[in-house]
Parts: sequence; structure tokens; C-alpha cells
Amino acid sequence: MSTSVIDSTDSLNSRHLAAGRLGVAWSIGLGLCAAWLAAGSLGTLTTSLQATLSWLLLGAAVLCAQPRLKPGGWCVLAGAILVLAAVPAIVAPVRQGLTLTVAAVMGGMAAGLVDPARRLMLAGAVAVLTLAVYRLAQQSVPAIWMLSDALGGLMGYVAAGALRRPLAVGASFGGLDLVIVMGVFCALWVRALRGPRLASALFAVGAIGAVHFLYLTILACTPEILSRLPPVEPPAMGNPYVPPPFSWLLVVRQLLPWNLPALAALLYLVLVVVLIRTGVYRVDSPELAMSAGRRDAGWRAVVILLGLALILPWCGLFRTGQSLAGKRIVANMHGQLDWETPQHDEYGREQAGMYGMLPSFVASLGAELQLSSDLSSADLASADAVLLLNPDTELSLEQQDRVWQYVRDGGSMLVVTEGFLPENGLERRVNELLQPTSISVHRDAAMSETTDWWGSIRALEHPAMTSVYPAARRVFSDLGASVEVRWPARPLALGIWGWSAPEQGATLMGAASLLPGARLGDLVLAAEQRVGAGRVLVLGDRYSLTNEGLVNGHTFVADLLSYLAAPTSGPQAMWRQFGTVLCLAGLLGLVAWHISGPRLMATCVLLASSLALAQLVIASSSSVMPDGTQRLAGAVHTPPNRVAYIDATHLEPYSVRDWSFDALNGLVLNLARNGYLPLALHEFDAARLERAGLFVSIGPARAFSSAERACLRQFVQRGGILISMVGAEEAAASAALLADFGLRVPPSPVPTCGTDFEPEPFGRTRANYLEVSQEADSYLVAARLHAAWPVEPQVQEAEVLAYGHNQLPVVQSEAELPVIVTCRFGQGQVVLIGDTCFAMNKNLEYIGGEPFHGAYENAHFWRWLLTRLQGQPEWVPPRPPARVQEPDDEAAEVAPEEDMPEEEMFQEEAPEEEAPEEEA
Repeated sequence: MSTSVIDSTDSLNSRHLAAGRLGVAWSIGLGLCAAWLAAGSLGTLTTSLQATLSWLLLGAAVLCAQPRLKPGGWCVLAGAILVLAAVPAIVAPVRQGLTLTVAAVMGGMAAGLVDPARRLMLAGAVAVLTLAVYRLAQQSVPAIWMLSDALGGLMGYVAAGALRRPLAVGASFGGLDLVIVMGVFCALWVRALRGPRLASALFAVGAIGAVHFLYLTILACTPEILSRLPPVEPPAMGNPYVPPPFSWLLVVRQLLPWNLPALAALLYLVLVVVLIRTGVYRVDSPELAMSAGRRDAGWRAVVILLGLALILPWCGLFRTGQSLAGKRIVANMHGQLDWETPQHDEYGREQAGMYGMLPSFVASLGAELQLSSDLSSADLASADAVLLLNPDTELSLEQQDRVWQYVRDGGSMLVVTEGFLPENGLERRVNELLQPTSISVHRDAAMSETTDWWGSIRALEHPAMTSVYPAARRVFSDLGASVEVRWPARPLALGIWGWSAPEQGATLMGAASLLPGARLGDLVLAAEQRVGAGRVLVLGDRYSLTNEGLVNGHTFVADLLSYLAAPTSGPQAMWRQFGTVLCLAGLLGLVAWHISGPRLMATCVLLASSLALAQLVIASSSSVMPDGTQRLAGAVHTPPNRVAYIDATHLEPYSVRDWSFDALNGLVLNLARNGYLPLALHEFDAARLERAGLFVSIGPARAFSSAERACLRQFVQRGGILISMVGAEEAAASAALLADFGLRVPPSPVPTCGTDFEPEPFGRTRANYLEVSQEADSYLVAARLHAAWPVEPQVQEAEVLAYGHNQLPVVQSEAELPVIVTCRFGQGQVVLIGDTCFAMNKNLEYIGGEPFHGAYENAHFWRWLLTRLQGQPEWVPPRPPARVQEPDDEAAEVAPEEDMPEEEMFQEEAPEEEAPEEEA
């Protein structure tokens, strides 16, 4: 944008110039803070909060700078912002997309300023672009990550030596993002000064060093600070829950050390303002014309720059995934593991099994998982990949030699371990196995502040990590170990906001705490190394491959197995890494050669668009989907289509924390007991539903779109089963979908001025669904509903499975109304249950497997219902104990205390004394 866009009335006196420089100084500082927030450099914040704060700071930066753009200039800036905001939402999520937006906005604002403010704003924009480019390089080129981790560790080492306090950090907690941005900005700030610059450069370097040393000092003292703070009583988890009063002490405890980088950012903000305010700048005449030769060179640079922005994503990101059809994967049968699957009449977490569902999942991908007792040469010869799960002393040296020969000959091997347990020596056996590599497993447990690394994982660009970004799903747990990586090995997944607990034994019940000297952040959770003609991958956490972990981690496991059994070239290829580095260096060099706001803005827009397009192509070409019609050899009594998806795309109310009251572990295990392969649906994809047999929707808060409803209608018409569990209070989002099948849940509350009547709540009730007559014995079996509401079948084909009646003391009514109905639609069936919480753990299955009021009525109901829906011979539930058939208020007086031992309570969400009240 030329100076003609600038308002020509820029005759300001010195007082106005000083005030304008102060506004520009604050604008640049706020812009840098917005970039750090957008890049996730300031600690543990949810993605939505990071984005919101970034936009707020960016808006404040525009207000402070007050760029004097003509209407055309504002239109160009608004258009760039619109494109950068819309591309991730319409095309595909973009790594560092918001950071590029900050750089583009700062470049656009520079076009509305005059020197020296213009040059300073461009310096800030280039610094932000450097941050985005550095983070892209870090996630595409493992060597750059290893270098940055070493630099972060070096800063921590120097600070620890000066303070004589232990401090182990990586690039994230070391604040390398902040140092890079400040370094680039200060270099360009010195370039804009008038007169001798050496003293100013030394001052800037010293100021950055002082600010960063202060930050590292506070970080090193954090354990001592926390120990000296007065204790805070944990909030009571009563029923109903009452929020505790606000406490600054609790806020400080929660922020230390996980948001300390934000303190460093505030200090750097002040430093930026001080530097800009104290500088004496040279001013170039805006009338100075560019020579013809330089103008031609500038256009050539623009063409090259835009070309690099287009090429870079395809060089540093693009990869594909291959089908697993016909592949054979060999796994060790023995070790510290079991291959059990959930079984009927065995309840609770201890009965969930470990890897028993993995063969069924691999079969759904079209491959075969063969269990080998001795990893013989014959087994390895036919293998496309080898899995060593929790290897222990049963893995002999001869077996290790055979496995390594298989790898050197071109095979792929995945080694899966867990956090260190002193009693099993698992860590020692794994490191003995990994001696031919530069990878070792730490004697620790990798713990996250966010629990199970929610929002704290950074995955490098790799075919096996395609589904890890931008997914907000659980792939790793807090019971895994961190991995040490040395060249030529390379990391694949990093845990950013967490720490290394010294031993897992202290973490099994969540008792681990941050100790002085513990490694903070940048824990390697997965790594890879080429060995001979083959490759070895190491996972420090087994969770995603287990029976319970597959529910959320199935896309990650599918990509991982696809890469192992059918490896493809990806960004990890050496020539592509060199190409990525050259493209990034050339892009930054051309931007800095002749800094221009329009050029920088166009580069950011084109780079973000190219990144989004590359991500879209990657997502469409790399997905390996389970197919429920692919049967496991020898499987009996399984449904025609075994894949069961639990919807996680419409803001469902259930919890994602395993075995909490509102989680769905009980539903998952009951589906598995009945032959299904239960998986969470994180992206509503018609192609996935075409390969599934069951779809479960639980109280969604976001309505189904017309395209999604059409997809579900086709799914049911082809023979699929749709189960909707929704109460009146959540009925609005499901109303249109249920209406497509002739079903309805009357919503609550209703408008006071409307014609609808408020539905009658039934509360916690038992609903009889089957009368059993066997020889001389007859009895009724019922299901327990947690918060029941009546439902309305509106088609004649509908069948009422269970009626409910009101058991609330405040509303007296003897009317029995349908609470569970089913109807046929095409070749499939739809089931509607008027209770959002019906399948949650608090109403289906406890972590310890204790019965509800002395029986497992709801588990029996699911077994009866699923066999009925599958067209199998009807399974008849056993006679319930006599006291179960008593009225709820009488049975509840004795049942909960007897049924739920204190040591098996849901410690995540309620204290021990609250669990009995939950069932009262």
C-alpha cells in the first residue's frame, strides 16, 4: 500500500508526535502479546480462551495505533482479516493461523502510519511472522525442535547455576518463543535508530537478558513459593453443587507455574514501550522515489515470496495414509498385559480388560492382528508390522535378536510401554530392548496439569500424527512415561504443559505433586528412529490402544498402524526437511529485505490459505476408517455391523473424564459386551456412518444440520440403529432429528404465552419393560431412569417398550406415560429414551462394579435391548432381588451404603461421602 493511502493531513506538532509514538508503542506491545497468545506460548489456556484474548488484544492494538488509512485501506485490511478468520473455519484448521492474522493486521496498520511509527510497526509484524515461521519449522523439522529444546534447556541450566536452584525446562517453559520475537523486534528497532547503534543494541540485549532471568528466577522458586502459601480447602462437591467463594490464593496456586510465561510477556510488553519511547529514529522522506532497478527487483521478490508461501505447506506438511486391507500385524501374546474383552456379569474398571478389543479394531480396518507366543521367524516373515506391548522379562534375548533383524531388513516395529512401576521393572526391560536406538524411556510418569494432556499436546507433522492435530480428544493419559530422544531419533508428540513425576507409583491415585527440579514441559511422549532399512516407534503411554482408550483414540491408532504397516513418505523425509528449511529462510529473508506492509499482509494471507488447503487434502487422503462389516475371524454372536459410534460432535453433556459420574464408561463396556466396537465420533462424517451399525446420541446442545439429518435418515434406512437419549430440558436440539422418524420429546420449559403444556417430570423412577413367565415363575424386570421425562410416538409403527410414572413428592400423579419407545424406519430402527443421563456411569456402572440397589438392572436392560435390535434370540434378564422391586424410597434407605465401598468412589468429581447420596 503506497503512501497515497495515508491521509495527507499529517501535520502534527511535537506533542502530538510524542502522544502518537506512545500509542504505537502500546499497540506494538499488545500485538506481540496477542501473537504469543495465538501461538499458545503463555501457558495453559483453552483454545477458545486463547483465541478470544488474542482478538481482544489485537483490537486494542488497532485502537492504540489509530492508523490513518483511507476507506480503501480499511477495506483491504478488513478483507485480509475476514479471509484469515474464515479460511480455518471453512476449509480446515491452520497451525499458527491466528498468529499469521496478527502479523497481517500489524502489517496493514503500518501502511497507515508514517515513519518512524511505520518502521516500528513493521518491525513488530516481522517479529510475529518470524514466530509463526519458527513454530511451523519446529513442527515440520525434528532437528529444529531438538535445537530449540536444547536452547531452552541451556537457558534453564544457566539460570539454575546462577541461582543454585534446580531448574529443568525445555523451549516452552524456557520462554524461547518470547526471546525469538523480542530478538527480532529489537534487531529491527536498532536498525531504525539514528546515529551510533552499538550502545542501543547492547542495552536491548541486556534488557532482554534481565527480563528473562527474572522470569526464570520466579519459575525456579515456584515450588518454594507454593510450599509457603497457606493451604486452601478444596471446594466441597455437594449435591447440589455450590460454587466456593472467590479466592485469590486459589487463583495463584492454579496459575503457578503453568501461566508464568504470561508474566514474562507482560514484562516484555513494558520493555517494548520503554525501548520505543526512548529511541531516536531516522526518518526517510516519503517522496523519495524508488529507482527502476530496485522496483523491478522488488516485483521479482514479491513473485518469489508468494511462490514460497504456496510451496512451503506442501513441502513441510503434506503426507498420505494407506489402506490396511490385507495387512498382517504381529503382536506379542505374553508380557505385562492381557487380551481380555469385557464380559457379561463382570462389571467395573478392573473387568474392562487391556488389549482385548484391539484385534477386533484391527479387523475393522481390513487387517489381521496375529498374537505370537514366541515371535518366531515364521511369524515375523509374514508380518507387515510388529507390536511389542508392555514387554517384560518374558521377551528373551533370542526374540529380541529376531525382532531387530526383522527391523533392519525393512520392517516396522511399535514399542508401547507405560510409566515406571518399581515392582515390575518394566522400564528396565524396555530400555534393554531399545539399546540399538537413541531412544530410552525415563523412569517417571508424564503428568499434565490439564489431566490426560487435554489441550497440551503438540504433534509434529508426521503420517502417524495426522489425527492428533487439531483434535481436542484424549490420546495420552497421565500414567505414561516420557521418552528421551537423541539424534538421529526424532520426537513425534510432545506434552507441553506438564511435568515429569519421578515415579509412577506416586501418581496412580493422583497424589503426585510438582517437586523441585522436576522437568517442566516439552516431554516427549512418542518418538521414532530409522534402524537399518526399517523403523521403530516408541509410545510412552499405552492408553490409546487399550479397550477404554480406543474409544477416543481410534483415529490416532488407525493412522499409527497405517504408517507402520504401509509406510509412506512424509515431511520426515530428509530432502523435504531441507526444502522446508530453505523455504522458510527464503520467505523470512525476502520479507525482511525490503519490509512492506502490503507485501507482508499478502504473504500471511497466502500462506494461511495454502496451509488450510494442505490440511484439507491431508485429512481427506489420510483417513483410515473402521468398517463394521469386517468380521474378526472366529467371532460369534456379533451384530451384522459391529461399529457403534457415540456422538461427540454436538456439545453433548457427558463428561470425558474416565469413570466420573457423568462419563460413559459403563455404556462403552456394555456395548462391547454385546459384540460392538464402541468408538467416539469426533467429526460427523457420512463416510464413517456408512461403515457403522449403531449411532448413539446423548442430549446434544447443538442442533443437527439438515445435511446431518439426511445422513442419519439414510443410515437408518440402510439398516442402522439410532439410539437417542434426551430429556425434556435438552430436547430442543434433537427435535428436528426425532421428528424425521415420527418421535418427540415435549420440551421443558415452555413459554408462558404459548399453547404447549409443561411436560410432567418423572424424576428417578423404575420403568417395567418385560414380563417374564417361565414355568411356574413370573416376574417383572425394569430399567432405572435417572431423570425421566415422557416421550411421544407420533407414528403407528412405534412401539412403547417402557412406561414411567411420577415418583416426585412435589408433583402427585398416577398417570403412566411412555418413557422408552422404538420404531422401524426403512431397514433400521430408532430407539428414544426420555432421559439424558440414562447411560451415564451414575445410572449404569460404577468404577468398582458395585450394583445399584443390589442389582444390575440397567446393564441387563442394555443386553436385552441390543439383542432385540440385532434380531438375535431375545435374552431374558434374571429375576431381580426382592428388595429391588420395593418402592425406590424404601430400597434407597439401605442400598447405597451397602453397595458402594468408600475406596471405590468417584474421586474425580465427588468426595467419598457424597457417592451414596447420589443414589439416594
